[in-house]
Amino acid sequence: DITVFEALSGIDVELTRRAALIPALVHTVQSFAAHEQAILDRVSSARAALDSATGGKSVAQRSAAEQNLDSAVAGVLALSSSY
Repeated sequence: DITVFEALSGIDVELTRRAALIPALVHTVQSFAAHEQAILDRVSSARAALDSATGGKSVAQRSAAEQNLDSAVAGVLALSSSY
């Protein structure tokens, strides 16, 4: 039946078009994942710096480490609010 053939052909076209969009979707997700990983790495580094600063005698170093951690956490909060 020609109508069935045409319908199946139309479905095939749409499935092929949809499959062709997958590489762009994967690229977008990878870009966001790299960005998010950078934010989480910054928080981890800031926390480690704060841990090492709390054992020292320098109040300025502690304050700078705390400000750095606050800034890094703000990045995580901004990221979470975008979701």
